[in-house]
Amino acid sequence: MYTIPEIIQLAQISQYLADNDIAMGKQKDKLFGIKLYVERKSVSWAYLQDPTDTTLTKTSNYLYTLCGQYAAIAAGIAGTSGGIVPSPVSGVIYRTYEYFFVVGESGSLVLDGGNSFVLQLGAGAVFTKYEGLFQLTVNQVPLPNTTNVNYLGFQTSFNALTGDLTISLSNAQVFQNTQPVSINMAFAGSQQPIITPV
Repeated sequence: MYTIPEIIQLAQISQYLADNDIAMGKQKDKLFGIKLYVERKSVSWAYLQDPTDTTLTKTSNYLYTLCGQYAAIAAGIAGTSGGIVPSPVSGVIYRTYEYFFVVGESGSLVLDGGNSFVLQLGAGAVFTKYEGLFQLTVNQVPLPNTTNVNYLGFQTSFNALTGDLTISLSNAQVFQNTQPVSINMAFAGSQQPIITPV
């Protein structure tokens, strides 16, 4: 569980990510960033007044819940997800990206029985697979990013020269028809990933 100052930091990063999505037309609630700002400022003010205030636990938990889908990405950027986050490089902008497909349907990135697919992030892209910056969900179950091919989960392989990111299931897992798959990630690059359905 996060401390109250960590939740305040996650909310601040989540607000930036939400505002970015609003500007790109990916966030339907145009006031979401303002809601995060107001709640974050309220919790921050209360914490500065009295860090032992008994209402802070509930209000900070509400703030964390309000961050929603942005909390995991924010944790990866802030370095509070338990993984190591590289030092930010001046001028590098991390873009958030979400993609959803159903195996075997039009627009799918993989066929029934396949176990990998490729996203083209573009030459010069910077990709990190630390927890919180990349999440793969199959059948509404988040899979762990693992380096051991014998564990259930997935691995990523990134070619920095071409910008190709390969996502592979581990432990002889395969994608099956009608499985819903979602990808949530953050990367630095000048373009959105190129999606090439099979």
